[in-house]
Amino acid sequence: MSKWTEDALAPLGVKTFAELWELPLSEIMPKLDEVSLHVGDAFIAVLVLKAVGELRAVTLATDAKTRQLVCAARLTLGVAVVALAATIVIAIATAK
Repeated sequence: MSKWTEDALAPLGVKTFAELWELPLSEIMPKLDEVSLHVGDAFIAVLVLKAVGELRAVTLATDAKTRQLVCAARLTLGVAVVALAATIVIAIATAK
């Protein structure tokens, strides 16, 4: 690992980018001022972190809605199976 990488990661309290990846966004943002970055790089870093945070929130919301949709689909399938069984029973009962 380069000296610059070590110097950049040290204020964040991590030694590798993998450790940085594991940190929650709420811990990274306050420490970003301590990292020696060019102003343009810092600006881009903040934009990227903000976008990742928003993407994470949207992903969690989408996952919740997907689970609800799957649950509704299963319920609909169950009702359809019961309705089909009832229809078959009625058809057999009235055929005699």
